Formats: sequence, structure tokens, C-alpha cells
Amino acid sequence: MHKKIFLIVNILCLAVFFSFASAQEYTIGDYNFTWRVAKAGDVRMNVQKNPKGVSIGLSSPGGGLARLTMTPLQAMAVGDVLEKTGGYYDEQMKKMDPNMEKMVSAGDHTVYFSSSRGKNFKVSVRKSAAGAAVLMSKDQAIKMGKYLGDAEKMAALVNDRIKP
Repeated sequence: MHKKIFLIVNILCLAVFFSFASAQEYTIGDYNFTWRVAKAGDVRMNVQKNPKGVSIGLSSPGGGLARLTMTPLQAMAVGDVLEKTGGYYDEQMKKMDPNMEKMVSAGDHTVYFSSSRGKNFKVSVRKSAAGAAVLMSKDQAIKMGKYLGDAEKMAALVNDRIKP
């Protein structure tokens, strides 16, 4: 009789232990996946996925005031303009104007190409006139343009592969 009670108590203890051990299931409700796609000097491009969706990030030194987040389609529009940086560079280096600036619309963003007397060529990408701006050199802009041009493909890859 004691053996039966002891056996029953042991079986009940094991049942209680296993029910608590498997009761907890893990779910991912809040996440932020970041894929660092490209880096040219201090300028970085990444693809981010979170519960809200997939976005493209472009940043340069300066914290939050030098960081832009855009949709893949917006990023492709910016990339198309940045890939033409060489032409804007050649155009501005031939002229000796004291302050030369060319503004090109790229979807929701604006790309500025500026120089001074054929020197100090700079590229900046902004969403609005008084907001964050990503600053780049000619080489950085050309490199980022190539990667931003493939933003939709990269976003589709991340969306397909990262399934929390």
C-alpha cells in the first residue's frame, strides 16, 4: 500500500513538473531587425524590419539629425538621383561660382549638390528643408546610390527571410 501511494505521489509530481515546464511558450511581439547593407566612410545604409514593416535607413555622423528613414520605393528614387552624382560633380567643378547649388527632387526627398568655386563638393539628402539631412562626399553618394537603387530587392529579401 505504501508503495502504491509513493508511486502515485511520484507520478503526480512528475505530471505537475512537466505541465509547468512546457506551459510557457515564447512569442515575438516586438522586434527590430537591422541589416547593415553598405558603408562608405561614415555614411551607412541599412534595411530595417519591425512589426510596422520594412524600411530603408540612410545615416551620416550627427545622430538623429543625420538619419533618414524611407520606404523602399522612396529609397530607389533617391538612389537614382545619387547615381548621377558624377554628372553634377563635373558640371559644378567646371564653373567658378562662389556658391553653386543644384536641387533635384527624388520622390518625397530632395538631393542637393553644392560646391564653392569648383571645390568642396558636397551632397545632402533631405526630406524637408528644416529636418534631418544626410551629408556625403561624391564617392559616398555614388556608392550609396548603387545600393539604394536595389532597395526594393533587399527589402523583399528581408521580408521573406525574417519571419518572427
